[in-house]
Amino acid sequence: MKMNIIKISTALFICLFAYGTAYAQESADNKSQPLELPNYIIDGKAKLSIKSGTKRAPEKIGPMSAAQLDSLNSLQKQQPILLPPEALPDKIMQEKRRTGFIKGSVGLYSIITAQGEYRRDFGHFDAYGRAFIKNTGEFVDNSNAVDYGILLSSDYLADEKYWIMGGSRTRTTVNFRNRDYKLYSVSDAPERSLINFDLAVSTEGNYSGFAFCTGADLGFFKMSQNSANANDNNLSGYLKIKKVSDKYELGGNVAVDFHNVRGNSAHFLQANAFSRFLYGKFTFNINAGIQGAGNSDGTERGGLLLSVDADYRLSELFTISGGALTGLNKNSFRQAAEMNPYVNNNSLVDFEYNMPAIKANLLYHPNVRYRMSFGTRFTATERTPVFLPKATNPDGTFVIDYVQMNKIEVITEAFASISDKDKLFGNLTYTYSNMSDNDKQAPNMPALTAAADYKRQWTEEFGTQIGLIYIGERFADLDNSTSIDGFVNLSVSANYQIINDIKVYIDFDNLTNSGIFMWNGYKEKGLFLSLGVLWQF
Repeated sequence: MKMNIIKISTALFICLFAYGTAYAQESADNKSQPLELPNYIIDGKAKLSIKSGTKRAPEKIGPMSAAQLDSLNSLQKQQPILLPPEALPDKIMQEKRRTGFIKGSVGLYSIITAQGEYRRDFGHFDAYGRAFIKNTGEFVDNSNAVDYGILLSSDYLADEKYWIMGGSRTRTTVNFRNRDYKLYSVSDAPERSLINFDLAVSTEGNYSGFAFCTGADLGFFKMSQNSANANDNNLSGYLKIKKVSDKYELGGNVAVDFHNVRGNSAHFLQANAFSRFLYGKFTFNINAGIQGAGNSDGTERGGLLLSVDADYRLSELFTISGGALTGLNKNSFRQAAEMNPYVNNNSLVDFEYNMPAIKANLLYHPNVRYRMSFGTRFTATERTPVFLPKATNPDGTFVIDYVQMNKIEVITEAFASISDKDKLFGNLTYTYSNMSDNDKQAPNMPALTAAADYKRQWTEEFGTQIGLIYIGERFADLDNSTSIDGFVNLSVSANYQIINDIKVYIDFDNLTNSGIFMWNGYKEKGLFLSLGVLWQF
């Protein structure tokens, strides 16, 4: 009891400290957007829009959408973040996007990266392609890895003459990725490869006053390690229909997701109605429906989906928002492997249940140049997945355990566009977690994280960026007997546009040479330097 009082007192102290911190989110300049692609670290699905982010071994992780990452704007349960959410645009008008780019870099440990992007507009038909390859080198024994992939996408705008589909936009996407690496936390360092393939089609349109969105996805995932393989193949689809007027939005949604995990079936089903409407200065979003799921061991789960979100515009300066959610969260083995590439290939796939998740947020927005936010969220969950080092016959992998947990998060952020040349961003997050079974802190969930980022465009051709990230100590097991040290990551980058279409850059990462461990036993790169060139066309 005494320890709980101490924990709660600590949480209140951090809340008071966090209340004075500012919030905002910024957007990278589209002209240099390929160069400004962020890195981020996990335990979770969130990132900070700064170049100085720490990497998940053995590679830097690519960006994710704001809808997935912004914990204040989404009630969907996420893994605990180690970095702040992605920044939102600070300008409504943006420069016209370039047709494409080619970017390459070389750094210490023989780390080589290359990537490119190209898009073309053919009137009713748009085409887009992206490819990359990366060799991470060997910054510690057996840490070398090779990662490559390609994405092809097309948008087709149907002619108005077609029945129902007239005027609709159909997007087709083919995505392939292969990654070869080693479990280098153990001496024999078993080799492992991940193969991802997805074919997705989605259509948005309108018919007789109704807007609709429908799509399907066929995916194949294979994890190979020595002679042991683990597959997660899926077929999913959805149909969403809504009626929109000046004052309300009303509709329904049906979604199915079928998986075959190592020869065992798993599924997630959902049917719900939703509404969005205005009432005075309030804006309400309501979802209600039923859910069904089956885990990879054949156990059936049921859930009642109910979510309510409300925004209230206090004035031109302040907006408050809040909401609550109950229901199941969709999950898959592929999702676990993307979060932790060292996951054990025999891990169980189950579904977390929110009971409930409650959030509140205060936003101060005097103009587009300055914004601040203070938010908090409480979640009580069943079957929350956590990654634990394999206890018996350790082989460098992490098994997934499912725990009942209570969590309180306090998040404050600030953005200031001090001038046309200077932008400053800061974040402070405090997390209090408690597992109901043993009254311990949840694994891989630091109590305190902080980040700051400062961009300066000295001239039209020359710019710099400084980033600082702090991740506090966290535990690696359920008993809290093994801890992972906290760390500070200081990074500096500079870029120079030598001609209109070509830019060169230099990056320094982990300038303090901190010992960074994202997963227990897997050390990240120390002091790192890379040189690169970007050609936009």
